[in-house]
Amino acid sequence: MSSRQAASVVSSRLGTRAARQRQRRQLDESNIPSLKEFMHRSRVIKQYRSYLRAIRCIPEDDAWREQVAREIRDSFRLKATETDKLSVTMAVTDGDRKLVQLQSMVGYQQKNDVNDSGDNDSWLNIVDEGDQRGRVGMQWPWETDGSSKDNS
Repeated sequence: MSSRQAASVVSSRLGTRAARQRQRRQLDESNIPSLKEFMHRSRVIKQYRSYLRAIRCIPEDDAWREQVAREIRDSFRLKATETDKLSVTMAVTDGDRKLVQLQSMVGYQQKNDVNDSGDNDSWLNIVDEGDQRGRVGMQWPWETDGSSKDNS
């Protein structure tokens, strides 16, 4: 193969690659979901991932953990073809209820606890018995020695 033929093969290959890239860049607007569909999809994915996180808390029983994962996977696949708005809403609501039930059964605790904000330098996390939040100004400076001063 001469260098001219090799250059021809490379240039034709580049031409088709560029054409494929141009074609990929053009969006097919019929496949773009609406905002409502996108939000629903993200909620279902979040719910599914929460189920998988809760399953990880099942203590040392791999057989039961696999059985629960299989049931969850099958139930999500079963409901994936639903198109009726009421049945879809009911499925998501029922999934939320069952997720809370599963989390309480396995003792799942979320990492983002209300008391643990992760900001140890915040004034909200300071524990000081002398400075109870919202109750400042009951004694000092109005009552310095424990008795009230009457200036009249």
